Amino acid sequence: SVLTVSVKVFRTGDRMYPKARKISAVLISLEILSGIS
Repeated sequence: SVLTVSVKVFRTGDRMYPKARKISAVLISLEILSGIS
């Protein structure tokens, strides 16, 4: 799922891609919201 991918990006890509943290946070938020609704 998007959540799994974004978590991997968050953990492994944060040092190489600082923006990945923000991107993954947004993706996680979207998946949580879509799951609730």
